[in-house]
Parts: sequence; C-alpha cells; structure tokens
Amino acid sequence: MTTVLDALDRALLAAGGHQRGEVAAPACVLWPDPTGEWREAAAALRGRRTLLTLGAYAPETRTGPAIWIRSVVDVQPLSQEPVIVYLPGLGLDALRGEAAAEAVRPLVDLQFRGALFLGARKRPWSVASFFRDFKDLKIEVAESARPALVAHLGALLDQPVNDLRTRAPLTLPTLSRLAFPDLPGQFLSWLSGGGPPVPSALAAAFAAEYGVDPAGGVPEGAVTLAARQGALAGVWERFAASPEGYPGVRAALEAAGPASGGAWTAEEARVWPQVNRAAEESLRRDLHALRDEPAAVVRERLLALEREHADRRTGVWARLGETPLANAVEQLARLAVSSAGTLSGDTVTQLGQAYASGGFRADQAALGALASVQSDADLDLVGAVLRVPYLEWLTRVNDRFCAAALSAPNLSTPTSSAWTPAPGLAVVFVDGLRFDVAASLAEHLGSLQPELGWQMSALPTVTPTAKPAVAPVGGALEVLSADKLSLSYLGRAVNAAVLRDLLTGRGFTAIRSPAGGDPAGAVWLETGNLDSLGHSQGAGLAGLLPAEVRKLGSRIQALLDAGFTEVRVITDHGWLLLPGGLPKAELLGASTVFKKGRCAVLKGVNASAYPSVPWTWDPDVNVTLAPGVHSFEAGEVYTHGGLSLQECILPVLTVRGQGKAEAVTFTSVRWTGNRCRVQVTGGGGLTVDLRRRAADAASSVLTAPKSVGAEGHVSLLVEGDDMDGTAAVLVALRGDQVVRQQPLTVGDNA
Repeated sequence: MTTVLDALDRALLAAGGHQRGEVAAPACVLWPDPTGEWREAAAALRGRRTLLTLGAYAPETRTGPAIWIRSVVDVQPLSQEPVIVYLPGLGLDALRGEAAAEAVRPLVDLQFRGALFLGARKRPWSVASFFRDFKDLKIEVAESARPALVAHLGALLDQPVNDLRTRAPLTLPTLSRLAFPDLPGQFLSWLSGGGPPVPSALAAAFAAEYGVDPAGGVPEGAVTLAARQGALAGVWERFAASPEGYPGVRAALEAAGPASGGAWTAEEARVWPQVNRAAEESLRRDLHALRDEPAAVVRERLLALEREHADRRTGVWARLGETPLANAVEQLARLAVSSAGTLSGDTVTQLGQAYASGGFRADQAALGALASVQSDADLDLVGAVLRVPYLEWLTRVNDRFCAAALSAPNLSTPTSSAWTPAPGLAVVFVDGLRFDVAASLAEHLGSLQPELGWQMSALPTVTPTAKPAVAPVGGALEVLSADKLSLSYLGRAVNAAVLRDLLTGRGFTAIRSPAGGDPAGAVWLETGNLDSLGHSQGAGLAGLLPAEVRKLGSRIQALLDAGFTEVRVITDHGWLLLPGGLPKAELLGASTVFKKGRCAVLKGVNASAYPSVPWTWDPDVNVTLAPGVHSFEAGEVYTHGGLSLQECILPVLTVRGQGKAEAVTFTSVRWTGNRCRVQVTGGGGLTVDLRRRAADAASSVLTAPKSVGAEGHVSLLVEGDDMDGTAAVLVALRGDQVVRQQPLTVGDNA
C-alpha cells in the first residue's frame, strides 16, 4: 500500500539517482520550494532520510544556514544516499550566480555538484503539480480545491494513493473529510466550546462541508446545525446520539433559537430546547385540565395527547431527560387502553389467570407513568391524572374478583408451601413482589428464559399470615393468637428467625447472600425490600422499582453462577397503590381487636356490612375486609391486607440454570507447618482461599486464591509465623461465588 509520502520519498531518491561507474554520485538533492508549501512533507521525511533544511540554526531538526548545510554536505560520503537539502522559500532564481544573496551563496555550486528535484519544464514541484503530474500519483485535483491542497497536505501524506485515485478529482469537501476524518465531532466541539478560533484549514473545511463560516460565530453555526440540511443532518444525528459529549451545543441552540412561546410544532420541539420546554409546559396544562374529568374523557384525551407528543420521546431532549411528561403520557396512554377493558372469567381461577395473562399491564402502566417523572409536582400531577381511570378499573375488576372469591366454597392456598428440598434448588423470597413487578423482572431476565406462573395468597394478605403460608414449611405451624392473627412453632411466636429455623429443619438452608449457599443442597434466601419501600415512599415507590428489579436480577444470576440449577422466586402478598389515597371505609377502632388498612378482626361477630373471609390458618376466625379497593385508614396510598387481584395473585418466577449441581466438600484439611493441604470434591473450576471473613476477598491471608488440581488437591501457603493460632475460614469458590466454607485455626490439625 503506497502512500503519498512513499511516492514523494521515491521521487526524491530518483532525483538523486545516477549510473554507477559512469558518472559521479550527486553530492546532494536540492529541493527548492519557492512558496514553502512542502514544509509538512519535509518534516515527515526527516525520520526516513538525511534531510537538511535551510533556516535558523536548530540542530534538533537538522535546520541551519547555508554555510552549515554546505559543511554537512561536504563531509557526507558519496557512497551513501545523497543528502536531501530542502530550501523553503527559495526558488532556482535565488541560486543564480552573482544574483544569489550572500546568505545562500554557499549553496550555489551545489546545484552543479548535486541534483535538483524539479517537475515539468524544470520548475520546482508545487503540491498541486506533483499530485497531477508525478508518474506514481496522477491524481486529479479540482481547480477550486487546489488552494486548499497545501493546507491539508499533512493529512494527505498518509493516504494510500489508490484510495485517492478512487476519490479523484479531489474536491474541497473531499479534502476536508480526508484531512479531518472526524469533522462532525470537531464542528460540534467548536460549537460546544463557544466558537473558539480555529486554524484556517479547519475553517475552510467547515465552510466547504457545512456552509458555516466560523467568523460568523456560534449563533450562525447553531442555526445552520438546527436546519439539519445536507451533511449537517449527519452531524445532528451525532449530537442527538451523544449530547452529553457536547454540553455547550444545547446552550448554543437555546441562545440562537426562537423565543419560547405558547405555540409549538413537533418538528421545532425536536430541535430547539426552549420549544421542547414549551411543549412540556403545554402538556402540563393539558394534563392538569384532566384532573377532575370522568374516566372515559380522560382516556380519550390521553390517547390524543400521546399522538401529539410521542415524537418528542425520540429526540435529543428525551435523551437528556427533558421530556418527563412526554414519557409519562406514553404510559398513561397504555393505562387508558388497558383500563378500558375488563377481565374474562367468572371464577377466582379464571379471573386470576386473566390477570396474570395480561390484566396486570394496567398496574404496570400506572407505575410506569409515576416512574417517568422526577419532581414532586409532576408526581402529584401524573398521579392525579391516572387516579380517575385507574381507580375506576381497579374497582370494576376487583368487585368481580371479590364476588367470585366470597361465593367460592373454598379458596386455594399457596402451593409453594408443599415444595420439598432438592439439590441445586434456591427459593428466593421477596416481600411484596407484586405480579406486575415480577413480570418486569421476568423481562429483565429474558435471556434466561424465565417462567412466570402464579398462586393464590393466604388471607388476609398481611405478612404474618401470608409469609408462613408461602414458605415451604409443610404446615407445621399452629395458631398463637386468633385475635392478633399470629402463629407459633413449638410454642415460639413465628418471626423471621423462627421461620428460618423451621426451613432449615425442612432441608432448606437459610442464607443471607448467594455466596453463602451450597448448590449441593437447597437454600432459602430472603432479599429485596419492596414492601418496606412502599409503606415509606408511597407513590415514590414507582421510581425506585427499576433499580430494585435490577438488584433482584443480579441476585438470581449470582445464584445460578454459584451452581444452583433452579431458582424459584416467591412472595407473600401484593399491594394496592393509588395516588391520592384509597377511598376510605369507616370502621371504628373500638369495635376491633386487630386492625390494618385493609383488614380487621372485630370484637364478637362481624356486625359490619363489610365482607369477611375465614383466616387461612383457622377457618373459625372471621377476618373483616375493606370493601373493593377501600381502606379502613384515610389517605393510604400504599397498603395491602385485603382481597384484590393485586394483593392475592402471587407470582411464582422460575429460572433454570445449566448443568447438574455437585456437592462441594472439604474431605481433608491438614496443616504441615505454614502449609495447608486440602482435598476438595465437587467438580472442576474451583479455587480455594483462606480468609478472615468468608465473604470478603480482601481479608484473604494468601497472596492469591489457588486453583484446585485435577485430582482435587490444593496446597495453601501462609507466609510468616505470626498467623499461627489465628481463626480463619477456608472457602471454595466458583468464579467469585463462595460455594463452601469451613472455619479453622491456622496451623491447627485438631
């Protein structure tokens, strides 16, 4: 691949060529350059050839006056390649005998002892003539581009000759692209930086490629960019794809664009930040006007607003987070569609299946709308708009669900309670994982092909009742207090610790993190804090859910990475979340012995007009429920405990890994001095470490974990004697996950 610099190099060598044995070798090759346009090329050739340059003395660049050049040439052996003497600003006339200036006279006779690098008609090569006429180039340059050829020479020198020939004739835009391969980025950087002065070559490139004269300043550049015509359409796409890299462009557009008024168009809003802001304000006013409208009117208007503002979500201002209400209206429109219909079925099972098959998307859209905005004012506004159609739908579908449940001869209970332990099984419990959030988790884990099913919750849907009912404890619990709806196990009030002990007895090892589990057995892992966040944050929970879903996904992946072959995610209850609060149902506290937002145990018989259901753990105990989607507490935005699809249809998310779980066991641990010899079983790919704290890799007392050999042997050396008698933990790792751990004392074989 011959470049322009290669061709120039060969041309200079050819100029100094001679027939050995017939003529004397030239003392040098004189390279006259009357206009100095070859300076960049001469500098590039210094690394290849012995090249002297006429000028002020600068030995580091082999530059000096004529007398110095003459002295160097005179001592150069003629057997070597001739020295190239570059003469910037000097033509042939300047070397003509007595006409030569005093400063260059030492060079006069070199034109006779050496060779001249000349083009056609014995004239010094210009850059343009060299491109056009030199036999190894023959590259045509457009007349209008010839003045710019010198300015772009530095970039052209490294271009392959064949590539340039395919682009010929070289035009000014072509030269600009060759000289400035990232011209769009340079233009955006110039605009973002406030329009600093640029080299003349770059200014010419801006003018040729984009029609922008930097002398006109940033306003002219911003207006031209906003027009997105010709090559600037691609520059705009570059900016729109990564506006964070050019923060000043937004300010330039803001300053140069039209005044922010009431009227706006979608096309203007995509380009001008102030017009997009006006569109957001317009949407804010339109949404505010819907706060007290009937559900049907709200749904119809939301669909119209979605059509009006959808295009703004695809622009640069959406990427910069400046279209929160346009983002919210997309979800509000989805809510409008999904809440307009109903669910098919007449029984609890049929309605539950309809909800799990797609009915949950109304809940998902409501949360998505709330999550789209950041400010408290916008959160209140979006909540007020969605409240009317969402509450109407919640009431309608749950009135049917409650009627079906209350008329059923009996209700099913969670099937997960009967699960049995198996090698490689991890049961993950997430408090308050509502079905629509579990569906989002399933989408997040899409590459793992998760399966999303459902089961019916225990009643009432409060944690002390519902969590023990979904845990695989096999029905070993007893009633502790019917009035307080509390349970016991062997006389101990059931809490998280008691439940973990019971699960361990059933064969499910309770672990606190994926690193603490052994895939040779079954484990129980509690994670996530959705219910706690819901009670504390109310409608603000929606904005926190995406991060919580990602955390749950990471936990599931960590379990699979640790060697578990099946992960089942369950929960105890869902919840209702309604901005502005659920409608209140009056229930005097004096008439109850137990009261929550959505359920209560009354003194004596249920004398209220509200529905009641048998307590799952004792059918002789009647639990009074808040009707429909009401609450016994005023202003409750987030609550649970009642009988609704959102509270009772519990997700069961199953993710399966690959391969068979193998038991990892330390079959032998033996100290010999400071060296610990360990025998490990449980498959390949394991490493072993010795740590002060099992889950903390930084607490290792080794220089690095050691890989287990093919026969299961590994030898660990603890350097120094000061560790003898120190408590430590021997850990086996698969990747970064701890899959087996064993406490020991350094140096002790007891």
